[in-house]
Amino acid sequence: MVSYLKIATLVTILGLTANAVAQPGPGWPEGSGQNRRQIRERIKTVKIWKLTEELNLTSKQSEQFFPLYNQFQEEKQQIESARMGTLQRLDELTAAENPPENEISGLLQKLDDYDAQMNAGQIEFREQLKDIISMRQIGRLYVFEIKFQNEIRDILKDAMMERRERRFKDQP
Repeated sequence: MVSYLKIATLVTILGLTANAVAQPGPGWPEGSGQNRRQIRERIKTVKIWKLTEELNLTSKQSEQFFPLYNQFQEEKQQIESARMGTLQRLDELTAAENPPENEISGLLQKLDDYDAQMNAGQIEFREQLKDIISMRQIGRLYVFEIKFQNEIRDILKDAMMERRERRFKDQP
């Protein structure tokens, strides 16, 4: 039964991500940003479904867990987005001939601050969860997050490889 669910989920996600990969990339017309948003929403829906199943949440637990979980995910995404912007600026700056060291130092400090924010948020989230779900469920949540992320990454990688192979075959 578990393997059937895993296969069904992978097929669903693969279908979603294959469409996403087949869409035009950034800078292309046809509203590619809208397609990406739709894909993210579908993946989020599958993730919630699988997470509910993995943690074996009761209705009461789900009512309390998901608002907290969604808030944490949103905060994490905001920090990660800011962090990526800082990393991009650091990359640009360090690629220059004579970058100002004080600016590099400031950016490195910002990255440390983002990491600290992420860790503090993770600890606070875990503390809040203790009143909602069991320690076993909290542990399963942590394992689930890593496995799900790896699963999505592998599916996207496979879809991109398949797309490249199709392009290569289509070229004269």
